[in-house]
Amino acid sequence: MQLNTISHYKPLEIQSDYSVSNARREIYIQSLQNELKKSGVATQSSIPLPNLNIQTHSYLTSNTTNLLSFKNTLEQEQTLATKAISQMQDFLTLPNLSEINKNLNAKDSKNTFEGYSVDKNGFMGEDFNKAAGLPSDYKIHKETLDKMYAKYVKPNTMLIPSEASKHFTLKNGVYYSRNLPLANGQSHFDKLDIASVFKWAYSQLEPLAKDFTKDFYTIKELNQYFPAGIAYDSQNNATGEVTLKQVYHSQKELESALEKNKSLSTFALDNGAKNLFCSLDKSSPIHKNDFYLCDETYSISKYINDDKISKEGLLIAFIAQQGAVFKAQSPETIKSEYQKSWEKFEQFYYGGDSIKNYSAIKEGILSTNDFIQSSIECNMWLYYYFMKGNKEPHLLPDNIDISNFLEWEYKTPNAMQLALQDKAFMEYANSTISSII
Repeated sequence: MQLNTISHYKPLEIQSDYSVSNARREIYIQSLQNELKKSGVATQSSIPLPNLNIQTHSYLTSNTTNLLSFKNTLEQEQTLATKAISQMQDFLTLPNLSEINKNLNAKDSKNTFEGYSVDKNGFMGEDFNKAAGLPSDYKIHKETLDKMYAKYVKPNTMLIPSEASKHFTLKNGVYYSRNLPLANGQSHFDKLDIASVFKWAYSQLEPLAKDFTKDFYTIKELNQYFPAGIAYDSQNNATGEVTLKQVYHSQKELESALEKNKSLSTFALDNGAKNLFCSLDKSSPIHKNDFYLCDETYSISKYINDDKISKEGLLIAFIAQQGAVFKAQSPETIKSEYQKSWEKFEQFYYGGDSIKNYSAIKEGILSTNDFIQSSIECNMWLYYYFMKGNKEPHLLPDNIDISNFLEWEYKTPNAMQLALQDKAFMEYANSTISSII
């Protein structure tokens, strides 16, 4: 960096019998800053001075007798001031310049999130938008990221009492009840690349919109510019990338898929259908209470104003509804031992990913018989009701008595083996699942 030389310096008038008064020092600093600005050097009201420039430092800061006494002649003072200017210019050349800039920016750097800048109004800076693949005018509030961090990265406070811990198995810092990992005192991620979550979500949502250029949207415009719902091919990225497989353009299409999912979920199956943002009352204006779950984890109320939701708010509602933190891929994100254990448990308990299993059965890749065998752990209630006399799919109860079922399972040795070896039950299970696929 080439600095221009300050060509002149006019000594300031001596105003007291002390070496340099407070008022005089402030006037001098302002004068020096003005000269430096003319030379193309950025400054602040307080310029850090190097320890080696002792005389310069003393000149600018001392309130007591020093080398620049009022007894000095103007010629002596001008000589010393010229020397101070020279030393300051030497100081402002590299490598000292980088240290100055670091100190000058220290105050602003305090208001950051994971290294990204935050403006005076609490919104993330352009560096975050760039990393997240968002347009430069997007305003994502830091409080949203703080709450996401608290939800997914910071360990929860549901600790297991020490006297109860003896009933569970501890492995890699996670307590287990049989095969079930317990969430107590755990988090989902050791490290979460939140920018990648926003990047994934924006890349998914933007192509679905007929118009994603408006700053705010009314409920009518949501119906006009966005589909009612979508379905992905997986719950999370535990087995690879997640792909969009279905778009429900009308509310009628979506409601039909959601109604079907009520029956599927009973058998640990899922067609993946979800509202695009959340379940909204399409006959009334948008209100923050519509997104109450989003607000707890994402502060979505900051994006709702006068019965409208901003484009940023829609993106955040999409992140929340679609579980984007578990679908986005990033080498910077590190899953916790608990999250990895939970994904393994799902594979074991549900016989794999419930959405992938549904698609595989529907497409004839996975037989219902093989599915029942792989997911018998979570479908034992089906055998329980079969044993109680429910021999046809239409006789399945609307409400399952969990307490009686658990007592029966606990008192029935080798219940799973009995179910798998019961030919009549396996035929019944196959017909029951086939009837709702």
